[in-house]
Amino acid sequence: MLHFVKQAYLCTNFDKDCGHATRHTLIFKVRNAEIFCPECSAVLQSANKEKYNFILIGWSVTFLCFFLLAGWLLKPVVLPVKIQDVSFTESTTRTPEADAVVEVTLTLSQPATVRQVIEYFTVAGTADANKDFNAEPGRIIILPGQNSATISITIVPDRDQLEANETFDLVLANVEGQPRHTVVIEEAGVNMSLLKVSEVIIAELSVLAADIANDYATIKMLEDYLINSLKPDQNLKARYNQAKVNIVRMRERYLLQFSSALKLDPAVIDASIKNRLAATKRDGALLQYRATELMRKQLFEYMDTRIPHADTWIEELGKLVRISDEKKPDIRKAPIKSTQSSRATKTICQTKMDPELKAALYGVA
Repeated sequence: MLHFVKQAYLCTNFDKDCGHATRHTLIFKVRNAEIFCPECSAVLQSANKEKYNFILIGWSVTFLCFFLLAGWLLKPVVLPVKIQDVSFTESTTRTPEADAVVEVTLTLSQPATVRQVIEYFTVAGTADANKDFNAEPGRIIILPGQNSATISITIVPDRDQLEANETFDLVLANVEGQPRHTVVIEEAGVNMSLLKVSEVIIAELSVLAADIANDYATIKMLEDYLINSLKPDQNLKARYNQAKVNIVRMRERYLLQFSSALKLDPAVIDASIKNRLAATKRDGALLQYRATELMRKQLFEYMDTRIPHADTWIEELGKLVRISDEKKPDIRKAPIKSTQSSRATKTICQTKMDPELKAALYGVA
């Protein structure tokens, strides 16, 4: 414990020739305490004198002044004063996304008599902070005589995404009641030039997916025929070889268009795919519809991982076409010449083959 005043004591034990007693040495200790002589251990007597600890008093005053000053400086932070009679002009502001900046006006009930600093911050709603708008807190100064001010918030345009309108709130931090204002970002929609590019890419991918499915199934069917036939038809053999060449070329184009799609926004790509699916369904192109659905799954998987699985994709598309399908793949793009001998046809039909494969090849049971 700190003591600013100490009592003076002295030893009176002259009988034992105590040095402290003979020298009348003053010993300063806390007042009203039983003190013993450090030399003879006799009880000390009060000398009716006191001593002030000026060094301790000086340090105490210094620390007291420091804490008072710190409290005065920190008062606005610890106990901030709320500004009165400040509000937004409107409860909601709507701004087109293309404007890039939204301005919100706040007013005072009467002109300011002193300089006022209004602090504000934002609260994300359906709009994402620092993605759709600048979410950094800020402050605005109202000078004496002014009764209104404008807060400007930067809007970050989306990358040509097709989205619904988005919102965020603006809050006055140091105003009584913390008034809140809602900002509605009106989406501009999809950039039509990018949508046209996307439509071209998706249209080609849709056709490629259906062609790959057809040719892959054709190759698998003809492989069985060529393996089991002693004298395979040369036209069908040529068709088989051509289908294999086509698959390799289409595989490269498929990957190339997948890479092109990476440069566009996923929302734009998805919009194009939905348009293509609607068109193929309307036209009754069921194989192309199924192939486009599978292509969409493959494409978005690639856009997420950036890892190509071309061989797997080709095989998946090939499985869309089955011999038992009502509409079988057209494997007679290289038709058999009319001069073909009846013996060759008879040999093929006598080969041990699946009846449905025969029907697909020559329309015979």
